[in-house]
Amino acid sequence: MHSPAHHSPVVLLWDIDGTLLRGRKAAVTAWQAAVQTELEADIDWQALDTSGATDVSIALQICAQAGRTVEAVTPLLARYVEELTVRLQDDPAIALPNAREVLASMAAASGYANLLLTGNLRRAAEVKLNSCGLAEFCRDGAFGESGPERNQVAAAARRLVSQTWGDTVPLLVIGDTPRDIAAARFIGAAVIAVASGAHAVESLAQHRPDYLLPALPTPEEFTEIVGQMVTA
Repeated sequence: MHSPAHHSPVVLLWDIDGTLLRGRKAAVTAWQAAVQTELEADIDWQALDTSGATDVSIALQICAQAGRTVEAVTPLLARYVEELTVRLQDDPAIALPNAREVLASMAAASGYANLLLTGNLRRAAEVKLNSCGLAEFCRDGAFGESGPERNQVAAAARRLVSQTWGDTVPLLVIGDTPRDIAAARFIGAAVIAVASGAHAVESLAQHRPDYLLPALPTPEEFTEIVGQMVTA
């Protein structure tokens, strides 16, 4: 993360899954293994609402299906992170096209700061980003520990930015789901939606992001887009 010496940066709040990387197989099998170990329950995985959901929300849904109380959530999450760590060693996440280049460019540029705004638990975010070589560009931010709702994570990101740079810093969320767009609106941030995850351009367009892209563009194009949004 780069903090310019003479003025506050434009803060880029990055989603992870479907925006920066793809690693769904490892995550799904990690959840399945964690459920079998901790709950010994049969879960209807298709019934879970996972798109843009936090890890805590997913664990709460699983425990509710299994008829378990909220006390089961913490050990389930701990086991999930353990299982995810092991699986990513053998089947690492894949950085999406231009993700590394854009993150590196923004990290090196004066006037920008990369932060995470993700529903992943901090450790889950770390192992995913580390597995595909993106962690060096984006380590800090707000994580799933902030609460089950993505808006709670967004509020935590807003507080972190305010504590670091004050309340007037431009905020820009980059994400691939309607929940990312809603979270940006919740904290008064602009939002770039990228259709590189589970939602198509047409689906994301219905939620009226400030800018909509089929995928992350080149660093030059991304910088131009951000510049236009900040000065608009």
